[in-house]
Amino acid sequence: MLEREMATTMASTSAEVETSARTKRMLLTLKKALDVSISSASTVNLRAFFEKECRDAPELVQQLFAGPSRSAKTADEQDAVAGELSAEALQKLRQRIETAFHELCEKHRINEQLLTLEATIEEAQKAKIQKLASEQFEQAQRESLAPSKSIELADDAEEPTQDDDLLPEGGILTPEQMIRAERIRVMETEKKELKMLLRHLQTRKEEKQSMLTLKREAATSAVHQLEQVTQQLHDATMLAKDYSV
Repeated sequence: MLEREMATTMASTSAEVETSARTKRMLLTLKKALDVSISSASTVNLRAFFEKECRDAPELVQQLFAGPSRSAKTADEQDAVAGELSAEALQKLRQRIETAFHELCEKHRINEQLLTLEATIEEAQKAKIQKLASEQFEQAQRESLAPSKSIELADDAEEPTQDDDLLPEGGILTPEQMIRAERIRVMETEKKELKMLLRHLQTRKEEKQSMLTLKREAATSAVHQLEQVTQQLHDATMLAKDYSV
């Protein structure tokens, strides 16, 4: 409700002004906080609380708990009336908080400032991507022109490079060329990471193979010793039998 009212007010103020993403998240956070607060406050005797805390401002208590007057004959009816007045008071408090929040946002032009901030961040990100793509393009060009690099890159010749197609007319990268250069950079980075992972796995495999060989030799030696001990026990048993006879 708060977000819809604020968006409607902003639209009526200026048809060209849109609600920033950060303003929407801020309004959603406020809405959730008010929902939780009202849900928690619904279990409290608000009238007694305000009468105790706002002794110097009885008109505030009257405004919050002003409702249709009717006589309550029983205790249950009195509790029901008190509950209705508390619910109405909570809604009034919520409306006052939302109104005050909206007025503060309008006074300090929060939405306009957040729109400017988001536009600045977006421009900075685009400039960073363009700069990175340009650097990657220039590096790829230098590597392609270096004679010594041809031997080192011989293993990577499975996929044909198309650096010549990335060179734009007039030296300005188009968005498609920027995306393509960034994809090439990401692929090269992933290729290096995969090579490092492969070398690591190969090293671990060799270490495990060496450990397995050592354990196998130790097991074979232990079996051989056990066979010798078994044979010695058998010989000793036979000698004992012969001696007893």
